[in-house]
Amino acid sequence: MINGKITRLLSILIVSALLAVLICACASTPGSPLWAGKYTGTIPAADSPGIDVQLTLKADFTFLLVYEYIDTEEGTFIWEGTFSRKGSLITLTMEEGPNNFPQFYRIGSNQLHQLDMEGNEITGEFAEMYILIK
Repeated sequence: MINGKITRLLSILIVSALLAVLICACASTPGSPLWAGKYTGTIPAADSPGIDVQLTLKADFTFLLVYEYIDTEEGTFIWEGTFSRKGSLITLTMEEGPNNFPQFYRIGSNQLHQLDMEGNEITGEFAEMYILIK
């Protein structure tokens, strides 16, 4: 009888401890919006196997964007700037950068969907490649 109670008590304590760890791990930094963080993925490129992308959105509405071309001498490009958010739409504003740069993203569940130059969803066979994961 006593061993059964001790086992049950230990089980409750272990489950409680695991729940506490999960709750702490899932909580965002106090004051930090849920969309803030680093998003990564690989998008298509015309002359290489792809471009590794890292986009970090900061709570102060600044961003850091890194493009690294895979298996080419194109190299790595880094842009910084500010962004605005209207609903689920993120609009990047760069102080310097190429004219044909994708500037629009839509926030999803722990992901960003890169949009075309007019802010529309990218469709077609490569559409899934334009999703960055947090």
